[in-house]
Amino acid sequence: MRFPMAQSDAVEGQEDAPIRDRSALWPGGVIPYEFGNTIGGQRWFKKLITGAMSEWEAKTCIKFRRKTVYDRNYVHIHIGNGCNSDVGMVGGRQTISLGNGCAHHSVVLHELGHVVGFWHEQNRPDRDSYVRIVTKNIIPKLLFAFHKYSTHKINSLGVPYDYKSIMHYSRTAFTKNRRDTIVALDGKTTRFGNNHLSSLDILQANRLYKCPDKANQYPSFPEDFAFTFSRLSSHQCTRLYEPRDGYWRNVYLCVKSGKKPVKIRWSNKGPLSQMACTRVYSNEKHYYLGWNDNYLCVPTKSPYKFRWSLRGPISGYQCLQWRYPRDRRWGSTKYLCAKSDDKPVDGRWSPWSVWSQCTKKCGSGYQHRKRECTNPRPKNGGRSCGTRSYQTRYCNKHRCSDLPKWPEDFTYRYHHYTPSTSTCIRTYERSNYFQWNNYYFCSRPGRQDINMKWSDYGPIRHMRCVLINEPRELRKNGWYDNYLCVPKSSPYRFRWSYSGPINGLSCIQWMAKKGYHGWNDNYLCANRFDGNPVIATTPKPKPIHGGWTTWGVWSKCSKSCATGSRMRLRSCSNPYPQNGGRTCYGGREMRQNCNTQECPRVCGLTFTGNRGTFRSPRDKRGQFSCTWTIQVPTGYRVRLNFGFFSVGASRADCRRGSDYVTIRSGQYSTSLLLKSLCGSGVPGNVYSSGNIMRVTLTSANNIRQAGFSATWLALRIPTVPPTVRQECGGTLTHSKGNITTPNYPNKYPSKQDCIWIIKVPVHKLLKLRFLSFDVERHSQCRYDYVEIRDGSSQRSTLLETFCGNTLPKSITAFANSLWIKFHSDSTQARRGFKAEYYTERRSLGCGGKKWKLYVSEDDSSQYCYLIRYKRATWTSARADCKRKKSDLLSIASSDEQWFVRNELMAETKYYELWMGYNDLRREGQWAWSDRSEVNFNNWGGGDPNNGGRRKNEDCGVLKPDGKWNDFPCNHRFMYICKRKLS
Repeated sequence: MRFPMAQSDAVEGQEDAPIRDRSALWPGGVIPYEFGNTIGGQRWFKKLITGAMSEWEAKTCIKFRRKTVYDRNYVHIHIGNGCNSDVGMVGGRQTISLGNGCAHHSVVLHELGHVVGFWHEQNRPDRDSYVRIVTKNIIPKLLFAFHKYSTHKINSLGVPYDYKSIMHYSRTAFTKNRRDTIVALDGKTTRFGNNHLSSLDILQANRLYKCPDKANQYPSFPEDFAFTFSRLSSHQCTRLYEPRDGYWRNVYLCVKSGKKPVKIRWSNKGPLSQMACTRVYSNEKHYYLGWNDNYLCVPTKSPYKFRWSLRGPISGYQCLQWRYPRDRRWGSTKYLCAKSDDKPVDGRWSPWSVWSQCTKKCGSGYQHRKRECTNPRPKNGGRSCGTRSYQTRYCNKHRCSDLPKWPEDFTYRYHHYTPSTSTCIRTYERSNYFQWNNYYFCSRPGRQDINMKWSDYGPIRHMRCVLINEPRELRKNGWYDNYLCVPKSSPYRFRWSYSGPINGLSCIQWMAKKGYHGWNDNYLCANRFDGNPVIATTPKPKPIHGGWTTWGVWSKCSKSCATGSRMRLRSCSNPYPQNGGRTCYGGREMRQNCNTQECPRVCGLTFTGNRGTFRSPRDKRGQFSCTWTIQVPTGYRVRLNFGFFSVGASRADCRRGSDYVTIRSGQYSTSLLLKSLCGSGVPGNVYSSGNIMRVTLTSANNIRQAGFSATWLALRIPTVPPTVRQECGGTLTHSKGNITTPNYPNKYPSKQDCIWIIKVPVHKLLKLRFLSFDVERHSQCRYDYVEIRDGSSQRSTLLETFCGNTLPKSITAFANSLWIKFHSDSTQARRGFKAEYYTERRSLGCGGKKWKLYVSEDDSSQYCYLIRYKRATWTSARADCKRKKSDLLSIASSDEQWFVRNELMAETKYYELWMGYNDLRREGQWAWSDRSEVNFNNWGGGDPNNGGRRKNEDCGVLKPDGKWNDFPCNHRFMYICKRKLS
């Protein structure tokens, strides 16, 4: 099954699974529900949810209906934190949360499965015989979702383990390193879960709720029977054969299939032993042509009691006419009649039971009564009674006389279900929902409700609140703004302690999470209270309303230019509010803009010396160019280091964009280009070859990021004998040439970073061949190495990284340029390398800027791809590709799948795309429209399934995650055309 980023799960910590505890099943299989305010008018979301409900209803006897005022147990569906649900009927209001990433049919089906009464498939007691849980790959705090439960908690109802269950996690669920968390032991299954209910899901649900099994119902007589002269499809037919009568050679009695077999047999030689047989005859043919010993037989325990009639239907029986127009002697008054013991019986309600005892003696409790569909029970396909099997009503609505005593009338503990006899509030934290779903703070029944409330978003206004926290709890779990609140008039003055009871106060312990994370020494305390509030005898003092002081002086402006801000304050202390008086109306601070004039732009300087720093201008409005020139003493070179960098958008050739930074070795705009930088991310150090470096920022009013900051430092250039060549990097544009490390064939110097950029015309194919190679060896080439990229920048695709003394293989550039970097550290030095580059004629390419080229690594074949952004049906899309001398996309390998997913679909912002895969010619036999061989597929879980009401999903679609899905061909999607270069 597919999961969103916040994965689906049921609540942790329940002691009994509903599939074992049948009291937690929904009565009659009817589940009342309501939509929360967070869903509101989102009609598409409601349609998604009801669509998932319809799939459960269509394949099981479970029904969903809107909640009424009489329903005390119901499901509240809302947009919450993640995808989660209670398991089975927990009592009272329970929730399904569908947060970000949960708006998918399979996810809603999964959460409804929890409500129906299912745990996850991998929680089964027998799961170790089918899957292995890789705990080292699971996020530690979510290990509980993979616990194996005992048979006391889960009853699988005799259904085998189901890899394709809608309740099964995916193989990478809750992974912390993108590796598998669930592995099948059969060595074959690699996909778990489903997009729809599996056949075993349906079987288990029907067994759980004891749904009528149509396969165990006998066919209805005479509706499911037919007297015919040829065999009928979808029927079981018995030949009615009399060898001496030429008319009765191809006559059949047929029974509709799909129900319990009837096992009818025909005999023309008398009754059959151990069967109930009915003689079939005609007075006109009595003892004529063998019609004296023909019998229709059924098993003795069959519910059908057949009788033969020569003169029309028999009163009180169901009859089927046997009329044979071709046989004139047969006549038209022959009937086969029967009384069936297996007719459909509609269910009827039993009388209502007496009302149960009221759950509370005062303070508004409730009673319930129920009835059952047993008068009689529905059977043989008869209708059920309906949905109103359970009624509730309020009782003992009068107010309780006494307040609860502290602390003896209060408890804090874990409850499986919401306590119905006590006055309780649930303590929860949405950020840690799984572990805080069933802890309740309750007061004793028979006492007044003190109107407690709980908040995990700070204190509640107009109430007296106490902070409930635990410093040892992880902050990401949210326990820093949770409050227990009571009305201000309440006599209870609660205080909280996370380090034991408070001296002088009466306390109750709040034990939670089995004492982990500090929840073993927490106490809620207050003065002892006997339930009788103290009546004040002194007069209430007169309230004093608060008043503002005069405004203070303005603070210093936050900026000297470009609009800063300043503020001034006042306080509500003239006078302070006292004795319940009103606080001051309005704000205590006033803010105002200041120094709104524009700042002069500081753009470009010349630096000298040995070190320094500079940064891009803060004012980035308008089109501009800034140049910084760094000059250090002769015999030194410049090292440039960036502290942060965020300029323009990232692209392969930065200078093709509008915002970028160029770095040159020299003081002129035509000096050797060292690097072109753009995008976000701190680049590596840049070194000049001489004592001057030129840094230029070019902007076209598109810079919206922070810009950059840089530090430069002068480094001494190592002196070498004048006879040794010192070439270290550069841009090469000839069709062929050689490159060597500094000092070659002598040992290269230490601490070198040489970058060569080889560029040739686009119609040339660039190749590089090493003639000798000796670089310090390392298993991961971390000391000295040669790095080669397919392109002209450090951001280009990495081809290879070499070290050691093994001669590397030849390199062929996909682009028309190569970026080569040689790096040496401060330790060992070797002879280095010598390489030659040359060019060959390249094929003409795809033609046109919109076509993308891909070279297959299997056979070096070249293919061209064109993204069509207009939306069209599959047939129209293919016709458009044909006009462009191509066909719809086909995918032959995992490498091509990666290229399509990461290179082509990225340009469409990952919308659905048509491809050429289809089974239009023959259902289930998928083939490519360009007739290429089928060597690879990448179907999503449960696909292809030919789903939908019309069963017409015959064309392949690339989903945003790169998986394939079957879809009706008349939908409209974008598409990709593909052709092979000749």
